[in-house]
Amino acid sequence: MRRPTAHATRRGFTLLEVMVAGLITAIILGSVATSLAELGRVKQTSRARLAAHLRADSALRTLRRDIASVMRRDDLFLTRLRLEDRDVLSPIGRLDRDELLLFDTRFRAIREIDYRGEGNEYEAQFRIEDDAEGPVLWHRRDPVPDDVPGGGGMLIPVVEGLVGLGIEAYDGETWHPEWDSDILGLPTALRLTVTASGHRGADDVFDAPRVVLRTVVPIDRVVPPDAWADAELELIEEEIAAAEEEAMGGAAGAARAGGAAGAEAAGEGGLA
Repeated sequence: MRRPTAHATRRGFTLLEVMVAGLITAIILGSVATSLAELGRVKQTSRARLAAHLRADSALRTLRRDIASVMRRDDLFLTRLRLEDRDVLSPIGRLDRDELLLFDTRFRAIREIDYRGEGNEYEAQFRIEDDAEGPVLWHRRDPVPDDVPGGGGMLIPVVEGLVGLGIEAYDGETWHPEWDSDILGLPTALRLTVTASGHRGADDVFDAPRVVLRTVVPIDRVVPPDAWADAELELIEEEIAAAEEEAMGGAAGAARAGGAAGAEAAGEGGLA
């Protein structure tokens, strides 16, 4: 049997083999690069979704704290909850931008700690406004009662990148987009829906991933003013009826007394 020579054992790759190997290497490197790029995009999207979730959760917790401590008084001058239905047209369609005004009793100072003159009852208002940096949830706080209800106090930005705020009031049967406690008393509950973006800049806030969170905050309902008015009217009607009955009873007694006196006088005349 003939043995292979040394020249035959050191044979190199052909041009075709080198080209095939290069093509396979290029395909593998391209797949790896694509996978790494996709991994980076997924990581960036996940980070944006987490940021949006944290913003939405922060907004809900802030709203819940104030709503849960809303002031409940029989005097409606000291109880206030007003809900206004508002919306805006955005690049992703119409978004709720409802506005909430209420009186609450959160124990948190809004001035220096050595200033205690205005107590612990505050007027709180929430609203989303757009500025050069993008949409922001603003929170206004003002001690109550004061001479300017619905105004004054300190205004601070609470959550950036919040693009939508929907609030509905529940009367025990139906959800309402608007509410005024001066007319309806306090609702049974408020349903909050917030929409937050993974970005907070004005240019890319609607291009980033968004998160929508919803919660319901129960409220101890105060009797509506019309119910109070009905009760007062019923009480007044009862008092009037009792007074009329008493007056009629007095007139009947006087008539009976007059009749008895006349009969007695007639009897005395006959005897004479």
